[in-house]
Amino acid sequence: MVSVYISNEKIQAAYGVTAGRSTEIEKVITIPIARGTVLNGTVIGREELSSALIVLAKEIEAPINKVRLIISGAVTRYVTVPDVRKPAYRRALLEQEFKGGSGSSLYAGQILGYCSDSRAEMLACMAERELVEGYVRLLSEAGFGVSSIELSECAAIRLVSQCGMLCGSSFVLSALDGSTAVQFVFADGECRYTERRRLYSERCTEAFSDEIRRSVKELAESAKEEQKLSGAVNVLLCGYSDDELAFLRSSFSDEELRIAEVPEQDEIKLPYSEKLSECIFAAGGLMPADKGDIDLLAELKRDNSYHFRADGHTLRRNAVIVFAVIMAVAVTACITALNIHKNTLREELAELVERADAPAYDVAAIEEENALLHDTAAMLADVSELCNENGFALYKDDMFLRLNKLCGSNIRLTEIRGNGLEIMLGFEADDAAAVPLFVQRLIGADAFGSVSYSGYSKENGIYKFTLECKLDDGAEVDRDD
Repeated sequence: MVSVYISNEKIQAAYGVTAGRSTEIEKVITIPIARGTVLNGTVIGREELSSALIVLAKEIEAPINKVRLIISGAVTRYVTVPDVRKPAYRRALLEQEFKGGSGSSLYAGQILGYCSDSRAEMLACMAERELVEGYVRLLSEAGFGVSSIELSECAAIRLVSQCGMLCGSSFVLSALDGSTAVQFVFADGECRYTERRRLYSERCTEAFSDEIRRSVKELAESAKEEQKLSGAVNVLLCGYSDDELAFLRSSFSDEELRIAEVPEQDEIKLPYSEKLSECIFAAGGLMPADKGDIDLLAELKRDNSYHFRADGHTLRRNAVIVFAVIMAVAVTACITALNIHKNTLREELAELVERADAPAYDVAAIEEENALLHDTAAMLADVSELCNENGFALYKDDMFLRLNKLCGSNIRLTEIRGNGLEIMLGFEADDAAAVPLFVQRLIGADAFGSVSYSGYSKENGIYKFTLECKLDDGAEVDRDD
């Protein structure tokens, strides 16, 4: 089996043989990618990533027709919801958890444990359909066949569950991915919380180690308040360089935090000179997956009836060809059945949520908002085309209105400036999880030739971020002074 992990700074592949709880990794291949090629799972430099994947495909000495892809491009949350098993019910619950999702969003959840009232503790995620499709296309063009797509968080959780030294232990795990720290809280071997935190300090500096220490300490103290951890907390690190580890060891003088690299595990045999702490996500991708694990490719196929054509290595929609003779009868029957199904689903879901003493889930309102956002994205693309043809200054106010509608209820547009072909947009958000979702939505609207995003900052509980957008350069654009 082959596992391919794509992060902000590298592509890493691992392949080997797994038998029961034991995994023997034959080889680990790491290919660095330029900064900005991938940003928190969103592919910015498609050509650069494609070239790196082609190189990787040539170096792997194993079949690559069924690889497991590990990515970090989904918005994740740790939620507590009613324990529902039917996909339609679970999707409706997750749509409500991720307010502001678009009609093209995919939702999935992986149960991590249960509360005393039988409600499920779940790692929930939302990803844009275009993101998943884009990864499949990129890998297929490089010669890979993708059998499943999962989150890096899930790969790490699975690895911990398979390792005897970690399974049953309580600790904080901090994995470095470029300028992002992926952090977990494990209590008695079960993942109880996970987060992704952007880092602003330059790596390999005292400021950087101080930032890591503060973030880990905040996470540990929060876990103690919720009685998930107690006493001195072990902090396991992975993805950090030797110099960064040295800085961190001097920074973590607090006796309440004891740091160490992720130790080697008897259940995982690595090639000589390879360390588990440097390939935790790729190695986790080789572990056997459970039926309930998150698989975004399966969600895509279930949601859209997509399939993969092996001879051409391209993704396409299944074309449903219906004979004209039966069209009228089939459409009438389907519409009637769909309305009955939707009404039944809403009634049963409302009853289920009411029994679980959870907030009301307004599926109709979500569907209406998704349709509005879809239409607004199309109108924004039209306005952008007018700006390109006639000048930004003439259509600045119109673009401001369209962008405000695209923001939905979670994002606020605070500033818009134009200078030639370049437009700077300033935004504020109350929820950090809404930021990458909006960026993906704006990119998917195809309103600009390019959209650059470099992360957000937090001031007084408000998340602020800036997008640098460029119009297509097919025409000269007036400067807005």
